[in-house]
Amino acid sequence: MILEVSSKAIEDAAHCRHGFRCLSSKWDGLCKVEDPLGPGASLSVAPHNGSELCPYQLAFDSTYLCLCPIRNELHYRHGV
Repeated sequence: MILEVSSKAIEDAAHCRHGFRCLSSKWDGLCKVEDPLGPGASLSVAPHNGSELCPYQLAFDSTYLCLCPIRNELHYRHGV
């Protein structure tokens, strides 16, 4: 299943280093959500599991926040 996200989310994620592979049917490399902070807020996620650092992940104390517009929309809109 291929999920659709808004063109704004794709536009806002222009710095994606992973070729938007999270939009594929396998969701390869998608960070695991540990604690959703609520719609419009960032996601608390496990550390990025890819070989490259993600420009949308921010370490805050012992928590990692996902600021990726696509990842956030996938979670809050599609439950992924």
